[in-house]
Amino acid sequence: MFNNLITENTNRIIWNSDFINFESAKRYQLFKALESAINFAINKAFIKFPFIPLERKDFDTIAWFGFEEAFRKYDPNKTKKTFTFFVMDNVYWKCLDYACAHINNKHKILNKSLNNEWMLNNSFSIEDCEISIATKIALEDYFTDPSIHPCAETIFYKHVEKIPLTKIALSCNLTRNLTSKILTKTLFDLSILLA
Repeated sequence: MFNNLITENTNRIIWNSDFINFESAKRYQLFKALESAINFAINKAFIKFPFIPLERKDFDTIAWFGFEEAFRKYDPNKTKKTFTFFVMDNVYWKCLDYACAHINNKHKILNKSLNNEWMLNNSFSIEDCEISIATKIALEDYFTDPSIHPCAETIFYKHVEKIPLTKIALSCNLTRNLTSKILTKTLFDLSILLA
């Protein structure tokens, strides 16, 4: 049905003012005609969050809502984008918003630690992550090493509990600068050890 609307060399659907009057069945056919572009947008959003508790098919429904919104909002006089790219953009952002809404601190930690980037955002709490036995053993081994500062374990666990650095420094009888250096070294070492 839409083959006459697809340009031969670009495989894009050109907006037609008759689209506005389409009923749901015809909109679905148009959605199916744009399926490869929509799947590209979904995959682009999905790969940004590899460890979220969502499945790929969850994004198909969101893609439909994004398509419907793009269908209502598209005006060729207001944008230079083709209808296909407008739909792709809208679906991408809808899927991204949906994925972001389902992320909690546990999944942020999983994403960042598995991507070896978790040390960039060091604020997390013990309740938000389940520490495995192997991780506990690795932490114990690390903090019993004689080359590690004796206050490193205290500083680390107080940091995990979100206690401000100045209070940690006071409780350990250290300067704020030294406490910061110890914490930075500890986080760096643990990021390598636990990666």
